[in-house]
Amino acid sequence: MEPIKTLAGILRFFGWVSIVIGFLFFIPAVLTQTVSWLLSLSTAQRIISGLVFLSLAQGLSKKEKWAFFIGFIVFSLFFLQSILEIFFAGFSFALVISIGFDILFFFLLIKGKQQFIEQPKEIISQWFRKPYFIIVVVGTIISYIISGVAFGLLEGVTIF
Repeated sequence: MEPIKTLAGILRFFGWVSIVIGFLFFIPAVLTQTVSWLLSLSTAQRIISGLVFLSLAQGLSKKEKWAFFIGFIVFSLFFLQSILEIFFAGFSFALVISIGFDILFFFLLIKGKQQFIEQPKEIISQWFRKPYFIIVVVGTIISYIISGVAFGLLEGVTIF
């Protein structure tokens, strides 16, 4: 199987799982009226990350050039986030598994890079016309802002 198709399939799977888990955490919190900031932020971050994965998978499956470059940036950020979480929050097997998936994503993306490099050049400003590109970029930014705030709440850091 082609590496990009495999990567797109994995991203679709993780995207749907993230969205379902996000809603599963959110529904009991709303029904029991025990919504906390931390739970709300982590639930929103999970759902947004799922949308980012689904949109990135869509771009990769259509072999769009923006998806290759943005995927490289997103996977770099995920890898960096996992390393920082190990450094600040401590070692956990979940973070090691997360790093393993990040390395797998990099490997599959780099292995399938030829089909993206062979495409004709396009102006980066044209990428902003593509809805999946906007979802991935804005979703990633919002997701990392939410993660930072949630981590700050978890660690007891006061913002003001």
